[in-house]
Amino acid sequence: MESQGATHYAFVDTLRAIAILMVIMVHSSQHFGPTGVTPIDILAAHGMYGVQLFFIASAFTLFLSYDLRRKREPHYITNFFIRRFFRIAPLYYIGLVYYSLTSHENYSVWETVANLLFINDIHPEWINHMVPGGWSIAVEMTFYLLLPILFVRLGNIGKAFNALTISLLINAILHFVFTQFPIETTPHYAYSMFLYYWIPNQLPVFIIGIILYFVVVKGESIRQITPPILLLLTVLLFLHIATDTHLLFSQNHLLSILFFFIAYSISQHKIHLLTNIVSQHIGKISFSMYITHFAVMNCIEEIGLIPHITTNPLYDYILWYLLVLVITIGLSTITYYFIEQPFQKIGRHIITHYNRSAN
Repeated sequence: MESQGATHYAFVDTLRAIAILMVIMVHSSQHFGPTGVTPIDILAAHGMYGVQLFFIASAFTLFLSYDLRRKREPHYITNFFIRRFFRIAPLYYIGLVYYSLTSHENYSVWETVANLLFINDIHPEWINHMVPGGWSIAVEMTFYLLLPILFVRLGNIGKAFNALTISLLINAILHFVFTQFPIETTPHYAYSMFLYYWIPNQLPVFIIGIILYFVVVKGESIRQITPPILLLLTVLLFLHIATDTHLLFSQNHLLSILFFFIAYSISQHKIHLLTNIVSQHIGKISFSMYITHFAVMNCIEEIGLIPHITTNPLYDYILWYLLVLVITIGLSTITYYFIEQPFQKIGRHIITHYNRSAN
């Protein structure tokens, strides 16, 4: 959930803040139940797509930092993977231990190993089982493996758009094939969610973040996109809307296009309501919040702090959401400064030592 390059773009922390607020919104609604106010329930349910906003912000910042560091670090690829590991793994492993000990589920040795190696996304029943929300971490790690290749191959906005089109087509083909010939031993719900979670369905979202990088950082424009590709995407989008088919574009892809325009707008015009000291802090600790907010909700339920103070479910949901949010921010501030930051510092020391020994 992502990286900080040498050049800092404040709007990225705003995007992360919006993303984690959305994610906590949907998980709060799942714990609390419907409010009875349809627009609010729909809005809360769509909070799940905050993960896609995380992916867009991640791809943007990773392309930015990768480009900056390859120009000044002789072993920038190795350094990249060291930074990524120490950015994600320490807190994830702590979450893995906590959720394993507090869960009543039984986990196989192979599933545990898969989570330790961040390859739990290879199995429909493992991808989101041990750590709540862990599917996105595994997918993010898979994207890290692809990034050095994507950086070389996607050298401009035109190539990125070509990749977006190809990734959408490949995902549509794979989704059709795996839907027609499912793995019989896997429960239907787990299997259908797997086809949503897995990297082929999320790669177009990451590529949208890469396109954002070319637009915001490199100043490239839509005029550099090959006209046939742009026409093809436009026609396919029109057919999607006209026929209400989800063969090519799924909801996460369509909302990611919307997120692209929101991100671009925020990057060009600072909106103080969105980009301020509070959102910047929430953005910085958003990864900690992603890992810890499930534990916060579980603890609140265990000690009976679920607020049913009023007779209005909407007001009670708002109180529940704010309670979860405030406690999560407090806890995540601690984990950010005492777990995330120290381990990232260790990663930097390892990089320094490796670079010296390699030269």
